Amino acid sequence: MENYNFIESGLIFGLCDSQNFKSFTHPIKDFAQHGDTYKFIQEYLDEYSESPSNQILIEKFPHLSTDAQDMNFQYALAEFKKQVMFRNIISAFSNNKPILEQNPKKALSLIMEGLHGSYSSRKRF
Repeated sequence: MENYNFIESGLIFGLCDSQNFKSFTHPIKDFAQHGDTYKFIQEYLDEYSESPSNQILIEKFPHLSTDAQDMNFQYALAEFKKQVMFRNIISAFSNNKPILEQNPKKALSLIMEGLHGSYSSRKRF
């Protein structure tokens, strides 16, 4: 799995295209590293009715990977979805670790419920 910074940077640069932005349904919390940049794009669009340029994003958010500027948006989105799912799975297990040690059957039920809720709320995966 490619690193979060690179994939999320490619996604961020791709979200500056209005069609990509309109079709993007993930909340800010799904970003591991660039939620602040996504929020900035939203606010910039609201204020100026256009997307910020890559240069503005790079100046304001120097932690963006500039190598990702030309990444195919559909590829970035597919990889981002995998990363979100990976983090949700890890979180479901981590959150239920204490219960897992005491009551594995209950923990399994809670893990499955958590994973199902996480998956069903994003039917676009």
